[in-house]
Amino acid sequence: MRRLLFLLGLLGAVLFSSLKAETLEYSADKVVVYPGEKRITLQGNCRLTYAGAVMEADTVFYFMDEKRLLAMGNIDFSRGGQHFSGKTLEYDLELKRAYLDNGRAPVEKGYVGGEVINTVGESLVYGKNTSFTTCEHINPHFQIRSSRMKIIKNDKVLVSPVVFYVYRVPVFWFPALFFPIPEGRKTGFLIPTFSNNSVDGLTFQIPFFLVINKYSDLTYTLKIMAQRGLSHEGEFRLKTYTGEGEIDGAYTHDKIARLKRWYLKGSAVQDFPGSGVKLTLKADLLSDTSYYDDFSSNIDERTENSLSSYVTLEKNFGSRIYTRLLFSQENRWQDLGDGTTEEYVRTLLPGMTVNMYNIGLLPDMYLSLTGNSANLFEDNSFVKQASSGTVTLSYRHTLFSYLHMGERMVNRLDHIRYEERSIERWVPTFSTDLYFNLYGYFNLLGIGSTDTVKHTVKPSLSFDWTPERDQDRFAAMGESLISAKKQLNYRLDNTFLTKVRNNRKHLFLSLSTQVSQDLEARGKSFSPVVTSAVFSPYWAEIVSTRLTFQHEYDSYGKETRYFSVYGTGAVNWEESRFNLSVFYRKGFQGEEDVLTSRIEGDIRLTKKWTFRTSILYDFNLSKIREQSFEFLRDLHCWNMGISWQERETGVIDYKFYIRLNAYGDFKWDYKGQLENET
Repeated sequence: MRRLLFLLGLLGAVLFSSLKAETLEYSADKVVVYPGEKRITLQGNCRLTYAGAVMEADTVFYFMDEKRLLAMGNIDFSRGGQHFSGKTLEYDLELKRAYLDNGRAPVEKGYVGGEVINTVGESLVYGKNTSFTTCEHINPHFQIRSSRMKIIKNDKVLVSPVVFYVYRVPVFWFPALFFPIPEGRKTGFLIPTFSNNSVDGLTFQIPFFLVINKYSDLTYTLKIMAQRGLSHEGEFRLKTYTGEGEIDGAYTHDKIARLKRWYLKGSAVQDFPGSGVKLTLKADLLSDTSYYDDFSSNIDERTENSLSSYVTLEKNFGSRIYTRLLFSQENRWQDLGDGTTEEYVRTLLPGMTVNMYNIGLLPDMYLSLTGNSANLFEDNSFVKQASSGTVTLSYRHTLFSYLHMGERMVNRLDHIRYEERSIERWVPTFSTDLYFNLYGYFNLLGIGSTDTVKHTVKPSLSFDWTPERDQDRFAAMGESLISAKKQLNYRLDNTFLTKVRNNRKHLFLSLSTQVSQDLEARGKSFSPVVTSAVFSPYWAEIVSTRLTFQHEYDSYGKETRYFSVYGTGAVNWEESRFNLSVFYRKGFQGEEDVLTSRIEGDIRLTKKWTFRTSILYDFNLSKIREQSFEFLRDLHCWNMGISWQERETGVIDYKFYIRLNAYGDFKWDYKGQLENET
């Protein structure tokens, strides 16, 4: 017995020194030491730990001279982010290299299996006659098989040659392949998309994502259209802790139009910490005015018929003074219906704004100054240089603790210079207002989720006076005039507030009525009565509805001048949502009525099927102006999307994509990541 304890102690000392101060700890149902052979055998429920590696197996042989472990039967081996299982595993303690025969190892959100799996450290995995899949099933839905494979942790998978299998059926062969493992932004190909429509024909696009550095990246997309030809598209993104920017563009040699067509769109915002300076840029340029009609899937871009580009430089001096320098250009066009287009270009170069807010003169008395100046060009020809300044003196106070009053005097000065002459004017305005709040509570008898209601009534009265000023020169030059007025404005607001679940406040109804009276008019001195209402009852947490009315009534002619209603309802439950909105506007004075409805939905049909749709219907035209449908299918280790979209021009787009569930898009939201880091 003493001899055995001596041998075990000697063996432990030799083992400890031979492993360079790294200790091999082990346990098993049975431990047998062979001193002559310098070998230890562990049998039954074997568990070994060494330098962060943990191994469990039925039987383990340790060869002391070779510093090598041989494990057999029900092997479970883990080290760092690696985790292997199999029947036979050999591990070199010095080189920290593992050899797995006929095993299966989860690696980088996937699984590697094969005849021999060789790991070097915690970052490299080599394989011989191996397979790779992201499906956890023993008989996976798909796999990539190869005679040689190399996996670099948090980087890429390299295989050569490649045979892609669906179940056990080979689908295609490729001489070599590598793909990134997207733990963060990775350079590589993004998800390809197939689409088809009656104009472009069958279309295939494949994007390639390039990581430039932590703050920027570039996406290049090759778009192949059977009928139009090739299109080269690019997107550059930049995000730093003080600013961000994005540039999109495309170039197409259009075989249908027989033109070289392009677009360039960009925006950037840059703050200069400590200086209060902010620079903003926006650019939107097209080769021709019909570009968006032919290529854009965005209905706003196709129907607005306008572009705007600008540069602004803003500077704040504390919280009281704001300055802005503006350079802008606006392009508008109109299709004349005969194949020609009328274009209009309006440029401000430059525009200057200076605001001084609420400079305290006396208690509750403030002075504000505003100045604007701009050089206006139309179709690249100088039109005028217009400057205006406004000086506002205001005073707010309270009477009898509940009557709120305010007096204000505004002086506006305008100066406009043309090529041959200049005109000026000064127009003052005096105004005062008065309002107070009345509160009351009542009970709705427990209707729905509503109990006690807080009703607030806010009547207000204001008076505006602008004296008559000589503006004949402005009228002669076609400039807008500031009308003289002596006017009373009456307004009544009603709000209804209640509490719903979790004692949360909910505003379910607000009403507003206003009318003005011209004190110098003879006869019909009152303006039309404008009434608006917003009704938003509370039904449940998953249901929301909102109804908005606007009405303008001429009390003299006893007729409605304007009427519109907009209603929307949404239901959100679990992983589904549904939204219905309706807009109606009554047309007057020769205008046509407008009645449109939009349906949007994202509905989980089954555990694996999801349906999305968006439909815009015009009741006046009795047609659908825009509609899209998309089906998404969870294919266990893949997901698939099929969409169908009809534009207002009648062009129909069909799209199809398929992607792996295990990996997200390489092009992740690094903007949010930087914000989280700050």
